[in-house]
Amino acid sequence: MNALIPLPSGVKRFIELPGRPRRNQERVERRFMALETVLAMFVDTLFPGHEVEGKGIFRVIRDSDIEVEEESEDLMLEFENLLKQRRRGAVVRLTMDADIPPVLRDLIVQHLHAEPQDIVPVDGILGLAQVNQLIPDDRPEHSFVPYEPRYPERIRDHGGDCFAAIREKDIIVHHPYESFD
Repeated sequence: MNALIPLPSGVKRFIELPGRPRRNQERVERRFMALETVLAMFVDTLFPGHEVEGKGIFRVIRDSDIEVEEESEDLMLEFENLLKQRRRGAVVRLTMDADIPPVLRDLIVQHLHAEPQDIVPVDGILGLAQVNQLIPDDRPEHSFVPYEPRYPERIRDHGGDCFAAIREKDIIVHHPYESFD
């Protein structure tokens, strides 16, 4: 029997474990565990009477482009159908735990119709974007300072319209072989 356990999207990915005091400090050490690690630890409990022969974690990124027919009679129905199809788009990237058993890896690749160039073995955490959940609300000093891009003053004077700023400056570009008479 083969089974797939999808991780729920509405649940936090990292679970905080009970803390323990640090040596010679007042603060308690904070520890976290990834949800997929907890599921892997208890996978045999989910399937009583079966022996687990292999397990692994993978993440699928699909092509989610939507092309809308503007002449469609019912745009609402058109969007509903396109959003349903989007979940079944072609695999763009398949990141997999590097330690996944080859038989299981091949089964996943075959069922997802993934191409060899789409497969990325990862030795570590899959989906690093959610690692920011590890930063507790009471420790903002561990977060990156939001990036504030610097816009040239001339562009700010034109409300962010760089082309208007260029038009006002009236830049003349000369061919390198032209004379400047």
